Amino acid sequence: MKENIDLLSISAHKINGPKGVGFLYVRKDVPLEAKTFGGEQERKRRAGTENLPSLVGMAEAIRLSQEEMDKKAEEYIGFKHILIDILKEDGIEFHLNGSLEHALPHVLNLSFPGTDVESMLVNLDLAGIAVSSGSACTAGSIEPSHVLLAMFGKDSERLRNSIRFSFGINNTEEDIIHAGREVSKIVNRLRK
Repeated sequence: MKENIDLLSISAHKINGPKGVGFLYVRKDVPLEAKTFGGEQERKRRAGTENLPSLVGMAEAIRLSQEEMDKKAEEYIGFKHILIDILKEDGIEFHLNGSLEHALPHVLNLSFPGTDVESMLVNLDLAGIAVSSGSACTAGSIEPSHVLLAMFGKDSERLRNSIRFSFGINNTEEDIIHAGREVSKIVNRLRK
């Protein structure tokens, strides 16, 4: 597979490793222009001393993620189904933004007609539930999700009432059940 990759960058924090460290894979024949000077030990690509403790932490995070990838993916898919089942059981109207089968196992994006994303975010935060209206890359932005915009168009109500749930290694089934019940309460309250 690596023969089809020119450049690949990885941030360790995306796989529960230390923040501020990552790696860049560069295929042997891909030319790079140096932006800093020095770094003979890095083929003149990067000056400075490596952060060895963080690199060791990243290597361990890679090892652990590889060991548990299939098990965790199955667990996260189960979390999606638990959350959806609770919302259905509670009679909450919602729409799935995307596909359950063809999606990242740890991300679920739902639209709640008749609600407002800002109110949902505030109420969920007060209930101790961390969710977002988009990716972490766009945190703090008042612009709608570019992904939802592409999927549904600029006039879609889903741009203003969609919530992104992300699951991680510390989540439990109990957390998901609690979140589902709180979402149901909040949606019912906001729709009144």
